[in-house]
Amino acid sequence: MIKLDDRLQKAYDIIANSNIRYNKVADIGCDHGKLALALLQNNICNHVDLIDISQDSLTKAVDLMKANNIVATAYNAYVSDGMKNVASNDIDLAIMCGMGGETIMHILKNPSFKAKYILVSPQHNQDFTKKYLYLQNYRTIVDEMVYENGHYYNIILCISNSHVELNEIEIKYGVDNLKNKPPVFMDYIKYQYDKYNKILQTLPSDCSDATRIKNELSLLSSIIKG
Repeated sequence: MIKLDDRLQKAYDIIANSNIRYNKVADIGCDHGKLALALLQNNICNHVDLIDISQDSLTKAVDLMKANNIVATAYNAYVSDGMKNVASNDIDLAIMCGMGGETIMHILKNPSFKAKYILVSPQHNQDFTKKYLYLQNYRTIVDEMVYENGHYYNIILCISNSHVELNEIEIKYGVDNLKNKPPVFMDYIKYQYDKYNKILQTLPSDCSDATRIKNELSLLSSIIKG
Protein backbone atom coordinates (compact mmCIF):
# COMPACT_ATOMS: atom_id res chain seq x y z
CA MET A 1 0.00 0.00 0.00
CA ILE A 2 1.15 3.53 -0.67
CA LYS A 3 2.90 5.21 2.28
CA LEU A 4 0.60 7.61 4.15
CA ASP A 5 1.47 10.21 6.76
CA ASP A 6 0.11 9.68 10.28
CA ARG A 7 -3.03 11.74 9.74
CA LEU A 8 -4.01 10.11 6.45
CA GLN A 9 -3.15 6.68 7.85
CA LYS A 10 -5.52 7.28 10.76
CA ALA A 11 -8.23 8.42 8.32
CA TYR A 12 -7.64 5.30 6.22
CA ASP A 13 -7.79 3.04 9.29
CA ILE A 14 -11.06 4.57 10.47
CA ILE A 15 -12.65 4.07 7.04
CA ALA A 16 -11.25 0.57 6.56
CA ASN A 17 -12.30 -0.59 10.04
CA SER A 18 -15.78 0.94 10.03
CA ASN A 19 -17.48 -2.27 8.80
CA ILE A 20 -19.32 -0.18 6.24
CA ARG A 21 -19.15 -0.99 2.54
CA TYR A 22 -18.59 2.18 0.50
CA ASN A 23 -19.34 1.79 -3.20
CA LYS A 24 -18.45 5.36 -4.18
CA VAL A 25 -16.24 7.77 -2.24
CA ALA A 26 -15.68 11.47 -2.90
CA ASP A 27 -12.27 12.76 -1.81
CA ILE A 28 -12.91 16.51 -1.58
CA GLY A 29 -9.71 18.52 -1.50
CA CYS A 30 -7.92 15.36 -2.60
CA ASP A 31 -4.57 17.15 -3.08
CA HIS A 32 -2.06 14.42 -4.04
CA GLY A 33 -4.69 11.64 -4.08
CA LYS A 34 -2.81 9.28 -1.74
CA LEU A 35 -5.74 8.46 0.52
CA ALA A 36 -8.02 7.80 -2.45
CA LEU A 37 -5.36 5.53 -3.97
CA ALA A 38 -5.01 3.54 -0.73
CA LEU A 39 -8.78 3.01 -0.59
CA LEU A 40 -8.87 1.73 -4.17
CA GLN A 41 -5.75 -0.43 -3.83
CA ASN A 42 -7.21 -2.24 -0.83
CA ASN A 43 -10.76 -2.59 -2.19
CA ILE A 44 -12.26 -0.42 0.55
CA CYS A 45 -14.42 1.18 -2.14
CA ASN A 46 -15.20 0.56 -5.80
CA HIS A 47 -14.95 4.08 -7.17
CA VAL A 48 -13.50 7.44 -6.14
CA ASP A 49 -14.37 10.95 -7.25
CA LEU A 50 -11.19 13.02 -7.00
CA ILE A 51 -12.21 16.61 -6.26
CA ASP A 52 -10.04 19.66 -5.78
CA ILE A 53 -10.39 23.37 -6.40
CA SER A 54 -6.85 23.37 -7.84
CA GLN A 55 -6.24 21.95 -11.31
CA ASP A 56 -2.57 21.41 -10.43
CA SER A 57 -3.45 19.29 -7.40
CA LEU A 58 -6.02 17.33 -9.39
CA THR A 59 -3.49 16.61 -12.13
CA LYS A 60 -1.08 15.22 -9.51
CA ALA A 61 -3.82 12.98 -8.11
CA VAL A 62 -4.73 11.65 -11.57
CA ASP A 63 -1.05 11.07 -12.38
CA LEU A 64 -0.71 9.08 -9.14
CA MET A 65 -3.64 6.87 -10.16
CA LYS A 66 -2.11 6.22 -13.58
CA ALA A 67 1.35 5.53 -12.12
CA ASN A 68 -0.20 2.86 -9.88
CA ASN A 69 -2.19 1.24 -12.70
CA ILE A 70 -5.62 2.15 -11.36
CA VAL A 71 -8.11 1.56 -14.17
CA ALA A 72 -9.69 4.75 -15.53
CA THR A 73 -13.20 3.53 -14.76
CA ALA A 74 -12.37 3.45 -11.02
CA TYR A 75 -12.18 7.23 -10.68
CA ASN A 76 -13.42 10.55 -12.00
CA ALA A 77 -11.65 13.88 -11.55
CA TYR A 78 -13.37 17.23 -10.99
CA VAL A 79 -12.08 20.75 -10.52
CA SER A 80 -14.76 21.95 -8.14
CA ASP A 81 -15.56 23.99 -5.06
CA GLY A 82 -16.85 21.15 -2.96
CA MET A 83 -19.35 19.12 -4.97
CA LYS A 84 -20.75 21.98 -7.05
CA ASN A 85 -19.38 20.64 -10.35
CA VAL A 86 -19.63 16.94 -9.51
CA ALA A 87 -22.02 14.87 -11.57
CA SER A 88 -22.39 12.06 -9.02
CA ASN A 89 -25.34 12.08 -6.65
CA ASP A 90 -24.79 8.61 -5.21
CA ILE A 91 -21.83 9.26 -2.93
CA ASP A 92 -21.63 6.92 0.05
CA LEU A 93 -18.71 8.64 1.81
CA ALA A 94 -17.35 12.17 1.40
CA ILE A 95 -13.87 12.83 2.77
CA MET A 96 -12.77 16.35 3.76
CA CYS A 97 -9.37 15.97 5.38
CA GLY A 98 -6.91 18.79 6.03
CA MET A 99 -9.02 21.82 5.12
CA GLY A 100 -10.24 24.52 7.48
CA GLY A 101 -13.40 24.11 9.50
CA GLU A 102 -15.01 27.07 7.70
CA THR A 103 -14.35 25.41 4.34
CA ILE A 104 -15.87 22.13 5.51
CA MET A 105 -19.00 23.95 6.69
CA HIS A 106 -19.16 25.90 3.41
CA ILE A 107 -19.11 22.62 1.46
CA LEU A 108 -21.74 20.97 3.67
CA LYS A 109 -24.08 23.96 3.39
CA ASN A 110 -24.20 23.83 -0.40
CA PRO A 111 -27.36 22.14 -1.76
CA SER A 112 -25.17 20.13 -4.16
CA PHE A 113 -23.67 18.19 -1.24
CA LYS A 114 -25.13 14.72 -0.84
CA ALA A 115 -23.45 11.88 1.03
CA LYS A 116 -24.66 9.39 3.63
CA TYR A 117 -21.35 9.34 5.51
CA ILE A 118 -18.67 11.99 5.93
CA LEU A 119 -15.13 11.83 7.27
CA VAL A 120 -13.72 15.20 8.29
CA SER A 121 -10.43 16.33 9.79
CA PRO A 122 -10.45 20.12 10.20
CA GLN A 123 -7.15 21.95 10.03
CA HIS A 124 -8.47 24.46 12.60
CA ASN A 125 -11.74 25.48 14.31
CA GLN A 126 -12.25 21.86 15.31
CA ASP A 127 -14.64 22.56 18.21
CA PHE A 128 -16.79 24.86 16.07
CA THR A 129 -16.91 22.26 13.29
CA LYS A 130 -17.98 19.51 15.69
CA LYS A 131 -20.76 21.69 17.08
CA TYR A 132 -21.94 22.47 13.54
CA LEU A 133 -22.05 18.78 12.63
CA TYR A 134 -24.09 18.04 15.74
CA LEU A 135 -26.59 20.81 14.99
CA GLN A 136 -26.95 19.54 11.41
CA ASN A 137 -27.91 16.07 12.65
CA TYR A 138 -24.67 14.30 11.86
CA ARG A 139 -24.12 11.51 14.37
CA THR A 140 -20.52 10.70 15.21
CA ILE A 141 -19.54 7.08 14.63
CA VAL A 142 -15.82 7.51 15.32
CA ASP A 143 -13.95 10.50 16.78
CA GLU A 144 -10.23 9.90 17.13
CA MET A 145 -7.19 12.12 17.45
CA VAL A 146 -3.76 12.04 15.86
CA TYR A 147 -0.64 14.04 16.71
CA GLU A 148 1.35 15.18 13.70
CA ASN A 149 3.98 17.87 13.21
CA GLY A 150 3.32 19.46 16.60
CA HIS A 151 -0.48 19.59 16.26
CA TYR A 152 -3.44 17.54 17.44
CA TYR A 153 -6.13 16.77 14.87
CA ASN A 154 -9.58 15.24 15.18
CA ILE A 155 -10.61 12.70 12.56
CA ILE A 156 -14.34 12.19 12.66
CA LEU A 157 -16.58 9.71 10.83
CA CYS A 158 -20.26 10.66 10.86
CA ILE A 159 -23.56 9.48 9.43
CA SER A 160 -26.10 12.02 8.22
CA ASN A 161 -29.68 12.44 9.47
CA SER A 162 -29.07 10.45 12.65
CA HIS A 163 -29.36 12.73 15.65
CA VAL A 164 -28.38 11.66 19.17
CA GLU A 165 -28.71 13.95 22.19
CA LEU A 166 -25.33 14.99 23.61
CA ASN A 167 -24.23 17.58 26.14
CA GLU A 168 -21.70 20.29 25.33
CA ILE A 169 -18.77 18.35 26.78
CA GLU A 170 -19.63 15.23 24.76
CA ILE A 171 -19.94 17.29 21.58
CA LYS A 172 -16.59 18.96 22.15
CA TYR A 173 -14.51 15.97 23.21
CA GLY A 174 -16.38 12.93 21.92
CA VAL A 175 -18.30 10.32 23.90
CA ASP A 176 -15.83 7.48 23.22
CA ASN A 177 -12.82 9.68 24.00
CA LEU A 178 -14.30 10.65 27.35
CA LYS A 179 -15.18 7.04 28.15
CA ASN A 180 -12.07 5.23 26.90
CA LYS A 181 -9.43 7.99 27.29
CA PRO A 182 -7.06 6.87 24.54
CA PRO A 183 -3.43 8.01 24.96
CA VAL A 184 -3.36 10.67 22.21
CA PHE A 185 -6.59 12.19 23.50
CA MET A 186 -5.25 12.33 27.06
CA ASP A 187 -2.02 13.91 25.82
CA TYR A 188 -4.17 16.54 24.13
CA ILE A 189 -6.19 17.18 27.30
CA LYS A 190 -2.99 17.61 29.33
CA TYR A 191 -1.59 19.92 26.64
CA GLN A 192 -4.76 22.03 26.79
CA TYR A 193 -4.60 22.13 30.59
CA ASP A 194 -1.01 23.39 30.56
CA LYS A 195 -1.82 25.96 27.88
CA TYR A 196 -4.81 27.39 29.73
CA ASN A 197 -2.95 27.36 33.03
CA LYS A 198 -0.17 29.49 31.52
CA ILE A 199 -2.71 31.93 30.08
CA LEU A 200 -4.45 32.19 33.46
CA GLN A 201 -1.22 33.34 35.11
CA THR A 202 -1.17 36.41 32.84
CA LEU A 203 -4.74 37.57 33.62
CA PRO A 204 -6.21 39.62 36.47
CA SER A 205 -8.08 37.25 38.74
CA ASP A 206 -11.35 39.20 38.54
CA CYS A 207 -11.68 39.49 34.74
CA SER A 208 -14.28 37.54 32.77
CA ASP A 209 -11.65 35.70 30.73
CA ALA A 210 -10.04 34.42 33.93
CA THR A 211 -13.37 33.04 35.08
CA ARG A 212 -13.95 31.30 31.75
CA ILE A 213 -10.46 29.78 31.78
CA LYS A 214 -10.84 28.60 35.37
CA ASN A 215 -14.02 26.78 34.37
CA GLU A 216 -12.22 25.17 31.43
CA LEU A 217 -9.32 24.13 33.69
CA SER A 218 -11.77 22.57 36.10
CA LEU A 219 -13.33 20.56 33.29
CA LEU A 220 -9.94 19.45 31.92
CA SER A 221 -8.80 18.48 35.41
CA SER A 222 -11.91 16.33 35.90
CA ILE A 223 -11.17 14.51 32.61
CA ILE A 224 -7.56 13.90 33.63
CA LYS A 225 -8.47 12.61 37.09
CA GLY A 226 -11.34 10.59 35.66
